[in-house]
Amino acid sequence: MPCRKSFPWMRDIKQSYADQGFEVIAVNLDKDRRLADEFLKAMDVNFKVAFDESGTSASSYKLQGMPSSYLIGRNGKVHASHIGFRDKDKQQLELAIQSLLKNK
Repeated sequence: MPCRKSFPWMRDIKQSYADQGFEVIAVNLDKDRRLADEFLKAMDVNFKVAFDESGTSASSYKLQGMPSSYLIGRNGKVHASHIGFRDKDKQQLELAIQSLLKNK
């Protein structure tokens, strides 16, 4: 399950860059909130999790796969996006985060 693999990394990356203003916000699209709550209890999250049972955010971002990540700059514009989560992607994602944080 990609979400189960990505949540620990998102927790760690948020902790690493929080002092530079980096935030992680996960959006859960599950229709059954109970399942999402059970999953979150099992994970040690330090970031916000929003719930969008209607899927409005998925439509707005033209979601093509799960999980998907969007790096949004301080100006509100999407800087980068990424579909899926694999261990080999971590370095590329972190470099994109570092690049975005340099742009104040």
